[in-house]
Amino acid sequence: MDGSVKADVGVEGRTQETYLAYSRSTNLKGSGKLTPNKTVAFGLNPAQFDDTYSLGGQWKVGTQSVTSTEGSQARVSYNASKVYHVLSGQGAVTVSIAGEPDKTVTVSGTPNAYQLVDQQTAERKTMTLTYSPGIRLHFQLRLSRLRRREPNTRQTSGLLSRPLVWLVLP
Repeated sequence: MDGSVKADVGVEGRTQETYLAYSRSTNLKGSGKLTPNKTVAFGLNPAQFDDTYSLGGQWKVGTQSVTSTEGSQARVSYNASKVYHVLSGQGAVTVSIAGEPDKTVTVSGTPNAYQLVDQQTAERKTMTLTYSPGIRLHFQLRLSRLRRREPNTRQTSGLLSRPLVWLVLP
């Protein structure tokens, strides 16, 4: 085994990969509208619908990403065992899931996938993410279970070729 992983995206009953930003946004269910090249005010849903997300606070919206400002948050309802978030910039993201201790993820540098959830089995949960200003979200979330890839197999969409870096996304 070479340490590479393949995401099982699209497993029935699991939350699908979710994109954020104007050009590929999916599953946004909250107040506010993604408008490219503008700073937009959003409101978090008090209860998030299954397999959707909402934004809170002010966000700088781009066509391929959104950038946090002071007080930016996201709320995500998901059913997955593993959750990754592709981010860049400098700062931190606090992950809050009811019944679990908060987790802080330090973000530094160019786009990279940061693991937010790592469970043995998929569970239906809602998380609230709080971002320090200046964090850029390139893709919202990849929600899946992962399995090891056999060495010398062909690289395809969803195949993540470098150990511990989950950046190659379709």
